[in-house]
Amino acid sequence: HAGVEAIPAKVKMPEVWILGSSDFGAMLAGDRGLPYAFAQHFSQLPALEIIRLYREYFRPSKWLSKPHAMLGVHIICAETDEEAYELSLSSDLQFSLFVGSGKSIPLPSVEEAKAYPYTAEDWKQVRAGSMPKFIGSPETMRKKLEPFTRSGIVDELMILSMIYDQNKRKKSYELIKNIFSN
Repeated sequence: HAGVEAIPAKVKMPEVWILGSSDFGAMLAGDRGLPYAFAQHFSQLPALEIIRLYREYFRPSKWLSKPHAMLGVHIICAETDEEAYELSLSSDLQFSLFVGSGKSIPLPSVEEAKAYPYTAEDWKQVRAGSMPKFIGSPETMRKKLEPFTRSGIVDELMILSMIYDQNKRKKSYELIKNIFSN
């Protein structure tokens, strides 16, 4: 392949992380001395136990001298718990339909979710089987996130807010930011 030259030729390689949703990813990241991100937003496993396992298995490497753990969480935050639960209906329905059909659909609006022909009992089942998420007002979020932020073993949070209305999604991120700014 003479005469072929890649430009730019000298590019700094990106940082390598292991993203996992099980104990295997945690042990692999620890064994390889890599940073680890636990995907709590789609795993039912207890996040703090998995991150402790990562730290237990961690061996320093040329990439990292000490463990570094990130926790991926799905948070829907609004001014009140009631509003946050209403906003979460969109992601509940999307996940339920994905699990039921195997097909990914666009995130429905809250109105579309409310109009979906589920009974109250169906919604309980949907919520129970939905992807793990933290839902509530800033005060509720502070209480729910405290075990993770105070544990001393979670170095970063990666936050996902699956909210249909973009302004309410931005507001959710602002409210979350303010939790950590105070």
